[in-house]
Amino acid sequence: MNFTITSSDPLIFRDGRPFGEQGHVHGGALRWPWPSTISGLIRTKIGEQRAKDYFTGPDRLKNIEMIRKVRNCCLPLWRNALGQDWQPLFPAPVDAFCFQEKNQNSNELNIIPFSYQAADETGGTDFNVSNWMIPIREVNSKPAKSKPDLWFKDVFLYWLKHGKLEKRLWQAENLGLSWPQLELRIHTAISAHTGTADHGRLFSSQGIRLESGGQAERPGYFAIGIQVNGIESNDHLKGSCHLGGERRVAQIEPIRTFLPPCPDWLNNKKYLRLILASPGKFGGWAPDWMLPDEKNEFKTHPGSGIKVRLRSAHVERWQAVSGWEFEKHGPKAFSKLVPAGSVYILELKESSNSQTLAEELWGHSLNDDPDGFGLTFIGNISL
Repeated sequence: MNFTITSSDPLIFRDGRPFGEQGHVHGGALRWPWPSTISGLIRTKIGEQRAKDYFTGPDRLKNIEMIRKVRNCCLPLWRNALGQDWQPLFPAPVDAFCFQEKNQNSNELNIIPFSYQAADETGGTDFNVSNWMIPIREVNSKPAKSKPDLWFKDVFLYWLKHGKLEKRLWQAENLGLSWPQLELRIHTAISAHTGTADHGRLFSSQGIRLESGGQAERPGYFAIGIQVNGIESNDHLKGSCHLGGERRVAQIEPIRTFLPPCPDWLNNKKYLRLILASPGKFGGWAPDWMLPDEKNEFKTHPGSGIKVRLRSAHVERWQAVSGWEFEKHGPKAFSKLVPAGSVYILELKESSNSQTLAEELWGHSLNDDPDGFGLTFIGNISL
């Protein structure tokens, strides 16, 4: 089942790290929620519908185990201010190099793909893996500072199919959108003794409004699109809920399927590109089944049994996540995430298996994560 989450209030999302750490004075404010935040919302809403003491009664541990069968994946959705249908947005792929040339209009962007060379042809690397391919840029330019974080559906699918865009020069507003901007609010603490403002004790909160329309952007509205599996016939998600910090009010509404279906142009491919549409929670920079050894021999994908090996990757700096554990009534252990938009390039031992593998991975978690991390889409590539 598919739903949207919308709100007219500024929504507060944080990465879960404690306040007060060095360089961490705003509580790790985020411009979009982690998948685990949405999973927690869905499971809590369903559990409290099933029983008032679902998470506190004598069967709480059994119930928590049952509620973990409810899984979801999520994507940003957007529609323009004129009220068109919701369309999915996708994190900009890291293997799309975006730059600006000198004296170029600030709203114009050049988008080009990388080429690849064997590591021993480019002077070597300390990454001691056989058959590893290093991404090479054809231009020696700095990445553009201002570029869309999210791509429109048609642009993203074209990139997946062709490994490049139909043209090199793009207006930023035609390529995609940025994440919602943070909105800063200053508050005064309330004295517990008098119930009035406690002068001199100020604190701030940063939230996002689900709206677009900044400089060089199309005006419109965001929603959190969720696809939920594992719910029972008596479970109902539609209605109001509390989401994020300070329990801001949001609305859940049903929607038609928003994830694009797996295309048929991925058959008989020797190489495939795997692009993360949500951050990956792998315990490292790639899933265990994909990590190469020194000989970089073919490994078995656990879902399909297909033999693959990792030939190259585009992975940016890790992101931090924590959270609250219902079962233990305490904070979750700190984890490092692979950012959304990261790319893995796989070689298949048998190219005849490419469509089967693509259908196994398309629109699913790369490591079968129960909270929706690692949502994956597949593209073509030639090496």
